[in-house]
Amino acid sequence: MSNKVRHFMVEEVEAIVPLLQETYHAIGKFQKNRSSENQRVLELYLENTGQALQPFKPVLQSAKQAYFDVILDTDLNISDRIIALDTAVGALHIEFAVTRAYTHQESEALKHALWQARVHDLDTGVLSHQAVLCQGVAASPGVASGKAFVIRKMSDY
Repeated sequence: MSNKVRHFMVEEVEAIVPLLQETYHAIGKFQKNRSSENQRVLELYLENTGQALQPFKPVLQSAKQAYFDVILDTDLNISDRIIALDTAVGALHIEFAVTRAYTHQESEALKHALWQARVHDLDTGVLSHQAVLCQGVAASPGVASGKAFVIRKMSDY
């Protein structure tokens, strides 16, 4: 469904694109000058954009839904919230142009906050208990679905 958001929610997408553009401009400004004023403005944009993105959350795959909550998590550092925003917007497949002046990698704090948001969604019934089958150490970072294998020795690879 995520690649269909822009087709089924046309008015909602059109309404949020200007806010996304302004938010990404605020991100670029903050990345160039990490002043307290630029941070305050960016935090306001993240709050507004995070709230505006909430209606899209239920139509996406459950693995991406936690990113929509983490955008609003003021306990996380701003870089992690930006990564959550990037991931949420990417999951929507909304097309708009903004020059990017930065790159990020998910920190351990962001990974933990995402896990907590998923657990919260499980506890509150937002996600079915079938959405998370197990937890373990992945060969590469991220969230995926598929057949799991228990590797006990080298020959199991």
